[in-house]
Amino acid sequence: MTQLDSTHGVADCDRPGRARMAICWAVLVFTIPYLLLKVLWVCGLDVGVHGSVMRGGTMTGVNLATIGMDVIAATVSVGLVRPWGRRVPAWLLIFPMWVATGFLAPIVIGAPTASLAGAVFDSGTTGQARGAHAPDDIAPWVFAMVYTGFILQGLGLAAGFVLHARGRWGHILRWRLRELPIGPLAGVQRTMAAGVGAFTLIPSLVNLYWAAGGHGGLYDDGNAATRLVMHGVFALLPLVGVAGMLILTRHRDSGPARRPLVAAWIGTASSFSWGLWWVASGLVQSTLAGDHDMRPLIAVGCMMMLAGAVLATVLALVVAQTETQRTGSGSAPKEAPCQC
Repeated sequence: MTQLDSTHGVADCDRPGRARMAICWAVLVFTIPYLLLKVLWVCGLDVGVHGSVMRGGTMTGVNLATIGMDVIAATVSVGLVRPWGRRVPAWLLIFPMWVATGFLAPIVIGAPTASLAGAVFDSGTTGQARGAHAPDDIAPWVFAMVYTGFILQGLGLAAGFVLHARGRWGHILRWRLRELPIGPLAGVQRTMAAGVGAFTLIPSLVNLYWAAGGHGGLYDDGNAATRLVMHGVFALLPLVGVAGMLILTRHRDSGPARRPLVAAWIGTASSFSWGLWWVASGLVQSTLAGDHDMRPLIAVGCMMMLAGAVLATVLALVVAQTETQRTGSGSAPKEAPCQC
């Protein structure tokens, strides 16, 4: 068993500090408006929408799925502060947190900028950050409420996870690049990172084309500023992940591994999560999409999802191999007591 699954020092965190408890409660509060709105839609109440756009089996299924996603995010936030969260297998927290990072990071980065840019440059529009696709059947206040909640959830989950990780796996954040493993497996990892990195250029270029105003394959443009910012973020974050992976697999100096690890985490997660969402949205043929051709979005989503999954697998192998190597040599430090 590696340090990632260690429960040493659990007693130190049986009483989480005020900061971590405050963050947990904040995340729970931030989920309430979104959950309430989705429940109302599932119950057939057209709150904040025009007509019956949220009715029918398709949209009910979509709303139930997103309710489940938000409940998982709330559960993860509790696990980050409660003792049971340090006792469960690491992947039960890491995987949903990685997926949540992928969904929320582009929104946290892009939505405020898109809202500001829309208000300044798109005269005659609402100026609300509507993400990549913004149907006119939904009232502007819905987007303001939902995306504000997403931003606050993202910031809260990130803060809570950082504090949890610092106490549970803090030694990983102190790794130096020269400590990462070398050998035949490292060569395979370098090749995979380079190959997938080249492949990632394809969906990133398509997103840049959409960001620049291209209409091919984009079923709802929204306002120009929103599209520019959000698709620019969707294009660049996967490339940030590729850059982090290339540094981690081609390490040559004694610099800290923390920054490329974080870049790889965020970039691979955003590529996988939004790719998965676009594929699911296209296959479901949501009523919000109308009669538009969803195949280009599905194709781009498939490429993003595949690239994110493969690079994340390589990232997990790098971390696991380093942990095994350090544990075997007796150099892996014990966990530090929680500080918050």
